[in-house]
Amino acid sequence: MSSLKAFNGGPFEHINQYLFGQYRARHRQAVAKMVNEYSSACCTTPAAVVGEYAPKGSWTEINGFRTYVTGSPKAKKAILQVYDLFGYSPQTYQGADILATKGSEPYLVFVPDFIGSDRAAQHAWFLPNADEKPLQDLLAVVTSKHMMADIHTTAEALRSDERYRHVQRWAGVGFCWGTKGVSLIAAREGQSLLDVTALTSPSRLDPEEAKTITTPTMMLTSNGEDETVARSYCENLKGPKYLERFEETHGWMSARGNLDQERCRREYERGYQLVLSWLAKYL
Repeated sequence: MSSLKAFNGGPFEHINQYLFGQYRARHRQAVAKMVNEYSSACCTTPAAVVGEYAPKGSWTEINGFRTYVTGSPKAKKAILQVYDLFGYSPQTYQGADILATKGSEPYLVFVPDFIGSDRAAQHAWFLPNADEKPLQDLLAVVTSKHMMADIHTTAEALRSDERYRHVQRWAGVGFCWGTKGVSLIAAREGQSLLDVTALTSPSRLDPEEAKTITTPTMMLTSNGEDETVARSYCENLKGPKYLERFEETHGWMSARGNLDQERCRREYERGYQLVLSWLAKYL
């Protein structure tokens, strides 16, 4: 397992600002109309096509959302996991199961279906000559204040649910689009609903938002995000922080991770081990 490095100094002082590649112009224009703070890779990279995975968890309902739950029902520490634009995927199920069972202690992990299987992004949307409207419609939904409020009220619902009264500590782990909801919960004034957070392949980062966050925050970026924005966000955090850049595609720890490729699988697993190390330290 990789050891944790301090954010200040070290290899991060030598990271050059990431230069965005040349993405399809029509997708850049479509995204710009909807929300210009998204990573280009977030809205142009399709999900990876990988083999099937048999989820180890079960299903429940939280705050009106069908929710995948995995891990020990007796665990005293739990994780709210917010998936990416593709919703439930083999990589997302497997990641939740890893977080639940591969750490230094068991965790109870919840993955609510905030987007819904009927609205989640589809692989075909990112193919050449694909219709742009479905992606635009989805972005309008996931960037709405209503959706961000749903994530916050679900965190509240989990903490007050009689079934989980025994849980003493809560973490938030977000992927791509999901990192925004986790960040907003952590940034809320007053006592945070989350005791620690981890953000991977973050989208819509707002460095100003970070100025109110005291929650220990880990950020794992890919080659698809603006490293300058990521560093600014982390520099503004008021609590413990950790930043590491992976030379992998945006979303390598969720639906875009091609786990059939050895390198990606290795970095996928390393990313989750880093998150587990962070949780072991602060959760």
